[in-house]
Amino acid sequence: FGSYPLYATSPGTGSVPASPGSYPPPGWTLTSVTGSGQTDTPPSRDFWYYVAYAKDGCGNASTVSNRTGGTLDYHLGDIGDGVTPGTGDNTVNTADASLLGTHYGASGAALTGFEYIDVGPTTNGTTDARPTVDQVVDFEDLVMFALNYSRHLSLAARPELAPRASGSGTSLSLNAPDEVRVGDVFDVPVRISGAGDVLALSIRLGWDPGIVEPVSVTAGDLLTSQGGMLFSPGPGCADAALMGAGSGIVGEGTAVVARFRAVATGWPGVAIAHVIGRDPENRDARVSISGSNAAGADVSATRLMPVIPNPTTGSSVLQYTLARRGAVDLAVFSVDGRRIRSITHGVQEVGRYQFLWNGADEHGVVMKSGLYFVRLEVAGARQTRVLAIVR
Repeated sequence: FGSYPLYATSPGTGSVPASPGSYPPPGWTLTSVTGSGQTDTPPSRDFWYYVAYAKDGCGNASTVSNRTGGTLDYHLGDIGDGVTPGTGDNTVNTADASLLGTHYGASGAALTGFEYIDVGPTTNGTTDARPTVDQVVDFEDLVMFALNYSRHLSLAARPELAPRASGSGTSLSLNAPDEVRVGDVFDVPVRISGAGDVLALSIRLGWDPGIVEPVSVTAGDLLTSQGGMLFSPGPGCADAALMGAGSGIVGEGTAVVARFRAVATGWPGVAIAHVIGRDPENRDARVSISGSNAAGADVSATRLMPVIPNPTTGSSVLQYTLARRGAVDLAVFSVDGRRIRSITHGVQEVGRYQFLWNGADEHGVVMKSGLYFVRLEVAGARQTRVLAIVR
């Protein structure tokens, strides 16, 4: 394909070669393979294509075979040998992960000289496909490193844990305080209930910037105990993956711990704003967000919290507290009073509740720009928040 490690970062960089029309094929190189079972070793790292010819006893060449779909001659994520950055040693281990972590979140000009770290996404999501690099070191790259990681070289084997019930899926929840005071520094654990279907997670938290500011994110006990690594591409963001596991996160515990500092007194509004899950085949994996993040907690008042973010260009986090057990109806309405989307309806226990609305109506139609109302009805009382959508 050409131009390792940049590949197609700009027009004209790298191209799929056209199948040759005659023998010997101009622009193509004869391999050293002369018999069955031998392996071609290209002269440099790249994404290589092959064609074949047959010859008869007189040396007459057949027409060209179909061109292969292309293959890598190195492991994506093999970017260090422990001595020289950018020089691989045919394995992906902690030396490579350390380089990834050093530059995690870098993009554009900040990647100059370190383009070899940008290995994902690939054309079909597998580790043998051509990288379609995007000039940013992020979750897509972490997943490639995780899939190719040789964990026996540097990580203890994952302890055997009892799997959750089949089909129960993976879910996240968090427990944030209802109120903080200026100067408080507090931790918000993001808990996971893992069914083994999620290898990697990208979590983005939301918060009220007028009340708190993010300080750090670290890996939780459940993640580290199963050979996981965590990197943060930005404030309140956590990208995590089980390195070389071959299977997903199993069990219940803390995946991420986010630390915040209160800059004012009030409700911090910390919530899970967005999450991406990938399975061991790098396919999208559904991760649900638990409706309650502190059911049974000591809640003094029933209150509908401000929507985060607001305005929004996509999904929004809707939160409320329930001081007494009772019937609850949470829904989104248009300015003319039409019910756009029912979020939750039924009897609920005392606690703090969080839901993620994707900005679509009951039929999956994405709402246009404008003002909408989030309405909470509990025991005959009604509370409303205004939400602005900007497309």
